[in-house]
Amino acid sequence: MSARTLVLLLPLLGAACGSANEPGKSAADPQAGDSGDVDEDTCTDASAPPRALRLLTRREYAHTIDDLFAWLGGGDAATCDSHLDCAVATQSCLAGECRADPCDTLTVVIDPSIAGPDSSVVVAGAFNDWAGTADAGGWPLAWSDDLDAHWGKFTVAEGSWSYKVVVDGDTWLPDPGASDTEPDGFDGENAIAHIDCSGTTDDGAALVADVDPLSDFPAESRPAHHPFDNAVESGLVTTTRASAFLDAAEVLASQVVEARVAPCSVDTPVSTERACWSGFLDELGLRVWRRPLTDPERERLLGFMESETDPTDGLLLAVQVVLSSPHFLYRTELGDPQGDGTYRLTGYETAALLSYTLWGTTPDATLLAAAADGDLAGPEGIAAQAGRLLDDPRAGTRFGSFATAWLGVDAVPTMSRNPDLYPEFTSELGQAMVDEVAERAATIALEDRGGLRALLTGTDTVVPPELADIYGIASEGTGWSPATVPADRPGVLGTPAWLTATAHSDQTSPVRRGLVVRERILCQDLGAPPADAGGVPDVDPEASTRDRFAQHSDDPACSGCHQYIDPVGFGFEHLDSVGRWRTADGLHPVDAQGDVVGIEGIGGLDSHPFYGLGELAPLLADSQAASHCFVEMSWRHATGQDPDTARCAIEQLDARFDSDRPIRDLLLTLVATDAFVLRSEPSEARR
Repeated sequence: MSARTLVLLLPLLGAACGSANEPGKSAADPQAGDSGDVDEDTCTDASAPPRALRLLTRREYAHTIDDLFAWLGGGDAATCDSHLDCAVATQSCLAGECRADPCDTLTVVIDPSIAGPDSSVVVAGAFNDWAGTADAGGWPLAWSDDLDAHWGKFTVAEGSWSYKVVVDGDTWLPDPGASDTEPDGFDGENAIAHIDCSGTTDDGAALVADVDPLSDFPAESRPAHHPFDNAVESGLVTTTRASAFLDAAEVLASQVVEARVAPCSVDTPVSTERACWSGFLDELGLRVWRRPLTDPERERLLGFMESETDPTDGLLLAVQVVLSSPHFLYRTELGDPQGDGTYRLTGYETAALLSYTLWGTTPDATLLAAAADGDLAGPEGIAAQAGRLLDDPRAGTRFGSFATAWLGVDAVPTMSRNPDLYPEFTSELGQAMVDEVAERAATIALEDRGGLRALLTGTDTVVPPELADIYGIASEGTGWSPATVPADRPGVLGTPAWLTATAHSDQTSPVRRGLVVRERILCQDLGAPPADAGGVPDVDPEASTRDRFAQHSDDPACSGCHQYIDPVGFGFEHLDSVGRWRTADGLHPVDAQGDVVGIEGIGGLDSHPFYGLGELAPLLADSQAASHCFVEMSWRHATGQDPDTARCAIEQLDARFDSDRPIRDLLLTLVATDAFVLRSEPSEARR
């Protein structure tokens, strides 16, 4: 049976829009309050987002398939508490499971024949300026009695890097575990680390051969004021998208069968191996559909397998059906009725919501077990699992994706710049710009446990040499390295990515920059411009940018809105269309004087003068509007829905979050709110 006929089979596996009860489990009682780091006050209304089906985004699909194939490749991954519980040379302990090393990981293991337990061993190479000691910046290895070796795992930027291990500060040797070497120019050899993530999505998910969701699936639409790909209202399966899903399921099912991951014999009829196939389908269904199969679902899948003469064809059909089903393509947020007009998400729905919110991928075995055991029935269990998820590197990748979408910079690699004015700009440089924003945001939020103020005003980052040049700072080595950017261009609004995204190809744009600050940082809506608003003024070397936009303040038809936009954007005038610092605006010296009028809301006439981004950034960080906006953006990203559907929960989060409170705390508090796991009928939610 071809993949094209599978769409006819989908309804046979159960309607995705019905109740999503957990097999054998009843709904937990609704919790009145939060726990742990969450205050005990409760909402005074029962507002909750509407029940919904949430179609996997392209990135979520890519990450999910990656994780599913990792599981299929090794069966149930070994559980672990540290890397030493795994096959250290090739595996890392991620989220309590032994998984293949991420593509950007360099693992070095040195046995005692080279360096005993009392020796010091560091890794020195082009990635750390050949530092031969830990004090100088070399990467130290640790001794493990259990492993009987020195070992270490390091994240390295993509590229080919020459390196050595240095024993006791004076003996330089190539890594004996390296797969490649080269002459070092001193009658010796360097080890070569080839770090290649080209088989991954732009945010790190490995792609299965021949299936690239970012290219093969239609791009998601982003409704107004929802800068993310996961808006519930946009999750519609068009004919084009359905065809892409079916094509992908056909390819992926073939790969599952070819990999021979099923433990059952394909040399005998399915009926004689029915018990084995039943167990395999149960495991597959739990991982792919993120909940256990019901008895009728299992029987239907077995029936599909038995309908084919060749057991291999039967397996191929069953896997195609599983991967084509709405139970895979959609995440249900339907819940069980609570008797008060609300519905509480089941444990498995909660597990999926947590995992896709904090990791952008399917739940792991630990999270599914927590769902089965009822540990996600209350805020304490949810908060505990959320803390575990936030400690995993996948949370950093997810938050980095949140940051690049929130700031509107993820399309920078596809933008163009006037080559006569900006010859250095390429798509590769644009991607490096985006990567810097993602890395900086994830480090601040999850590693440094910083807050919104650190995002807006911090000066620490990691850059490759080409971005260091844009920043006008010295670079260290040939790869990515820590750096401190100038104090007059702090935070994410001073990054080349944001400054490029908010400029034109041949000139800066005070209007774009001011408008994005208002809409994305302060969540203030100025509405659509009038039809006769006009375009961008022509570049005129005789006139300054401020002079060319003078009409906005001189014309009463324009000034009503532009008094809130242009004075903010003028504060960025020292930074050109790729983020370089400039002192001249054509024939004129740059004037970066600005003003934030009505900082807490459109209509306010309070004035907050500033000069340049160095003074604007702390003004924004001090405002209540910025912290409120960040709460709303975090809610949109987590639920895919408008914050107005859970206004009481948003008000609670507002009361607990300011720009100095760690973003990690906000995320833990958000997932522990009742509104995170409660849903209402759509008509009631929108009254």
